[in-house]
Amino acid sequence: MIAAFLPEWGFWGVDALAYTPWMIYPFVAGVLLLLFPPVHTRIGRALSSICQHSWHVAVIPLIAGALIWILPVSLHYLGDGELLLRTFRLAVDSRPWQGINAPLPYHLIDHFRMSFPAESVIRILSGLSGVLYTVIVITLGRRLFSEAADRAVLFCLLLTPAYIQLFFGYIETYALIYPVLLAYLLTGCLSLRDRCPLAVPSFLMGILIVTHFSLVVLAPSLLVLATTRWRTRMQSRLRIVIDLLISPIVSFAVLRIVGFDYSVYTEGMKTNHLLPISSTPGFAYGLFSLTHLGNVVNELLLVASTALLLLAVYPRKWLSAQPAHLYLWSAVIPALVFTFLANPEIGAFRDWDAFAFPALPFLLLGVFALQAVDEKGRLRAAVVAGGATAVHTAFWLLTNAQPSSAEARYTTLLDVSVLTPTARSYGWEAVGSVKRRQNDLEGERLAFEKAAEANPTNYRYWNTLGTVESRRSRFAEAIVYYLRALEQNPESVEAHTNVGSAYYRTKQYDLAIDHYLQAVERQPDLVGELYANLGASFLITGRTKEALGAYEQAVSRKPTLIQAYFPAGNAANRLGDRTKAHRYYSEVLRRDPGFQHADLIRKWIAEIEKSTLQGSQKRIE
Repeated sequence: MIAAFLPEWGFWGVDALAYTPWMIYPFVAGVLLLLFPPVHTRIGRALSSICQHSWHVAVIPLIAGALIWILPVSLHYLGDGELLLRTFRLAVDSRPWQGINAPLPYHLIDHFRMSFPAESVIRILSGLSGVLYTVIVITLGRRLFSEAADRAVLFCLLLTPAYIQLFFGYIETYALIYPVLLAYLLTGCLSLRDRCPLAVPSFLMGILIVTHFSLVVLAPSLLVLATTRWRTRMQSRLRIVIDLLISPIVSFAVLRIVGFDYSVYTEGMKTNHLLPISSTPGFAYGLFSLTHLGNVVNELLLVASTALLLLAVYPRKWLSAQPAHLYLWSAVIPALVFTFLANPEIGAFRDWDAFAFPALPFLLLGVFALQAVDEKGRLRAAVVAGGATAVHTAFWLLTNAQPSSAEARYTTLLDVSVLTPTARSYGWEAVGSVKRRQNDLEGERLAFEKAAEANPTNYRYWNTLGTVESRRSRFAEAIVYYLRALEQNPESVEAHTNVGSAYYRTKQYDLAIDHYLQAVERQPDLVGELYANLGASFLITGRTKEALGAYEQAVSRKPTLIQAYFPAGNAANRLGDRTKAHRYYSEVLRRDPGFQHADLIRKWIAEIEKSTLQGSQKRIE
């Protein structure tokens, strides 16, 4: 509730209500209901009843699919959504493997987006991952727990955390991680009971690693699993070694199948993933700063609030020498340490998604911790804690499903969060990109102004601002922005071209010529329209011969550019080259008989042909 009224404090783990004020009343009502024992008792009984009947449980994936369809992410501000879509939109062929840490989902997206829009492909992958996740909770939960109450606890804890946002059309490559990770953890628990061979979780670990390379931090849990099976004499040492080898073999096989290129991948790798001990230029904060700690807490509040609630209420229940506890702790601890150490950009909209995966083993550990509580008590605890999380998650999903509230939250946090200049400018660039697709020129201008303010050395932002002003026919303002872009990058062909066009529009033809020529000098194979503008500038300033050369370059690069043929004919006619003039004028008539100056062209051609005919007759005489 504090976060609802003080969004500027940056409590992004629990701030959904701040941007949808009308939701405060149902939120309070939902939480208050959970405080009454009769309510959660009835909910617990209803869940247990559902878990007793297979056909009742089968409805849950259908409900999950319906919710995913109804509440999709409205704007792709979270994560790297806009950047990812832009990358795929600009790519004609398959994208290279530079810096790609999620090869399997990336390959699936890259393959299918050749036939379908990239956004649709990613949204479908996101939704299917959510339905698969739900199916795995149901099917493996039934195998793991014989009692309906225990399966109800599993549902309460694993179907309510806010990381399920990844399944609601979220534009990223992380959604596939969660069903595979859940299957790995649950089959590992079954393996500890000798109800599943070690080969299965080992195989799933191999798949996990290629869904995202950072998941290699879960490898200690596989070793704990193998050690436990060996000590309890479930398997021989040789068989365990063979089963463990399945994991790397599967990873390398999948990488081979998808055509992963190791040498190209290393070219795009960051040189350093670790936070500095203290605040350092280029980083938003240091490793042991309160800001970093606050961001980690915010993330846990967002994706693992159920586990935090249960850990606070039953601290001793989590500490056990049971094999399942040791197995899950060996997954939780390395994952949490990795998140804390190796994530320099954790925040409200970047990397919370990639580093939410520790929540899943953490929540499953909570399920096993509640096994030490009596049946009635653990079911009520799961309903209260899971219900509170479900209320929070529901409003988090609603916030991101509404464009106005999603944008308000995103832009507010861009202003109040502690971010590097690069991260802040990227965030505003994402806003500007959305505004451009909405044809909101003023919104685009404001967004890119903030991007340029955050990172003034990035010439692209100044160039984009110039383009926005050009689209608004404010060419004097556009020139100022384009010149700022050239200050940051004097070699930018795009900026030289754009400022040349702006000078041309403001009738400063000598300046236009200067920048057009600089653009041509740096990149001769520019589009025909640029050469046409250059030709017009030459023609207006009396440099007719150079104008003809520019127009000839224009039509050679774009033969359909009719507006270049006519002035080319004019330039040739001024130079006395009637043969060229006749050729270009004739081409205008051939390509567009209804051209606005067609009658003048026909009259000129007729006179030239008549003059030529008379000259021929005189020579004959």
